[in-house]
Amino acid sequence: MRLTRGLPGVDPARIALWGSSSSGGHVLRLAPEDRRTRAVVVQVPEFGKGSRSTREELRAEKQQEHIPLGMLLGAAVRLVAAAVRDELRGRRGLPPHCIPVFALPGDLGAVIGPDSDRHLAQAVETGPTWRNEFAPRLFFHPPVYRPGTAERVQAPLLVCVAEQDTETDPRRAAEIARAAPRGELLTYPVGHFEIYADPVQSRVLEDQTRFLPRHLRPGTEPTGGG
Repeated sequence: MRLTRGLPGVDPARIALWGSSSSGGHVLRLAPEDRRTRAVVVQVPEFGKGSRSTREELRAEKQQEHIPLGMLLGAAVRLVAAAVRDELRGRRGLPPHCIPVFALPGDLGAVIGPDSDRHLAQAVETGPTWRNEFAPRLFFHPPVYRPGTAERVQAPLLVCVAEQDTETDPRRAAEIARAAPRGELLTYPVGHFEIYADPVQSRVLEDQTRFLPRHLRPGTEPTGGG
């Protein structure tokens, strides 16, 4: 934030935070620490893999994507085993033991579902240098959302939730939006990755670009102290 405020052409009094998925949870945790933040937008936010959010995601995948519970649990066990292997390699100073981000049901990956091939193709199209791999030790060091954080966000907060999300917990995101003093909640009848593609993406961006000018336009006083 300090770097951004020092950039040429940037009004340091009109800075907003924006994040999606994991970065959505990250900017929400940052917002209370910088009272000069004028607005916050998060979409399909991830707040860490607590027991409740994990249960909700398993339930959603079973119901919405029709993946058998046994297959989901088996995939979870294989994912933990890969994460343990990667963590041990990291402690020994060895290169990461990477696994796929997107995978079809029955395969090993972080995001497993019948539409994984489509999501992978979209990721490659929008980011040609992106690789379908990550270090699963991440699951042992997740960002942690602390209860009470939303209540400390003094800036206007917009939370965009995918109602059929199976990668994050949409119910928890909605609760956080309602807990924030100046929170606003918008929901969309789609899954997690549909929010990154049209026609849903255009609708979400329209909603966000209506929200931000209301709080960033010149003359709007920031809330809270500096």
